[in-house]
Amino acid sequence: MAEKKPKSAERRPGRAVRRALTQPMFRAIVWLLRALATRLPRHRAMAWAEGAGRLFFRLCPWWRRTAESNLAQAFPEWSPAQVRDCARRVFVNFSKTLMEFLGARRLDEQTFCQVVRLHGFEAVREAAADGTGIIYLAAHYDNWEWVGRRLAMEGMPLTVVARRHGDPKLEALIHETRAAHGLSVSDRDDIRSTLRALKRGEAIGILPDQNYMTGGGFVEFFGRPAATAFGPYHLHQRTGAKVFHALSRRAEDDSHDVYLWPMEVPEPTGDAEVDAKAFMQRAVTDLEAWIREEPSQWLWIHKRWKTQPEEADA
Repeated sequence: MAEKKPKSAERRPGRAVRRALTQPMFRAIVWLLRALATRLPRHRAMAWAEGAGRLFFRLCPWWRRTAESNLAQAFPEWSPAQVRDCARRVFVNFSKTLMEFLGARRLDEQTFCQVVRLHGFEAVREAAADGTGIIYLAAHYDNWEWVGRRLAMEGMPLTVVARRHGDPKLEALIHETRAAHGLSVSDRDDIRSTLRALKRGEAIGILPDQNYMTGGGFVEFFGRPAATAFGPYHLHQRTGAKVFHALSRRAEDDSHDVYLWPMEVPEPTGDAEVDAKAFMQRAVTDLEAWIREEPSQWLWIHKRWKTQPEEADA
């Protein structure tokens, strides 16, 4: 009997073809939204973004199927019509987020603060008063890029820990835009620069809501094992940095409310592996509760449960 190929090897050709088709289309959409975002009044740009999101939903069946599959498993009580409607709104929110990110330079600080309201920063200021660093636990929810820009405006240096985009042209655009918003960016594998920022009493932003196995483990997320980086726990342990959730929500008028609140860190047991998992389970449980209040604003097109325990063991 012929030896069965690993799943990753079986899927690689299809993934390469899909990437070859997707990258140019996605890049074209980004450049179109950028042109509209820099030329149209905000309310008209948002209307265009909604239409683009609906079109994106129709033209990208592979991402649509991922979103619908994820939603159906996370919310088994939903009907197929509810799943499809929520998936469509996921694409619309993502399109609006892109439009806002690409056109943010048009908003001066005063206008931006009116559009993106911040709640709970006094608690952060008090926590950092002794020179302690701050870890913001954010997520790919609502407009996560604007969360970073709004926090950077409060005067505390902020470094965002992120993964490089697979498309070099889009990566250059993203990096340029983030820098213009006052953000420093550190590669997620560059732990040393992240530690240095925390030890200087600065803030870092981490989005630990994507499938990631290196240096992590599994925690429960919507009732399923989710491969999760344990980096936030190790950074907290090594620096004593205070940990805050930093999550936002889009309002009906496309303004945003950013909420900050301290994470309840579990009592340590002395077992580093147990403590790391408990810490990240607490973080992920809090995020799940936030997502359940308005599911359509989380990025369900990501394969959050792609890696499962049996595959990791193999």
